[in-house]
Amino acid sequence: MTALSATDVWAAGQTQEDDGALLSLTERYNGQSWSVAPSLDPGELADTPDSTFTAITSVQPHTLLAVGTMETPTICCLETLAEHSSAG
Repeated sequence: MTALSATDVWAAGQTQEDDGALLSLTERYNGQSWSVAPSLDPGELADTPDSTFTAITSVQPHTLLAVGTMETPTICCLETLAEHSSAG
């Protein structure tokens, strides 16, 4: 999690689909409630079954960076996943 202010808090992690696939997840707290924030998930764009965020931070004002891992079926190991947003 990272807090830009008391009314702008971000969390990143994963959610699990009915078929067992893990998809990256970002959520935003506006001071009153949490809501899912849009993020690109490689599993929804290509044949990448599992992806997850493990950290999120603000690298400069109004800029977020989320990092984690993704699994690609034809590659033996986990690969780095990173997303950058200026929506924060």
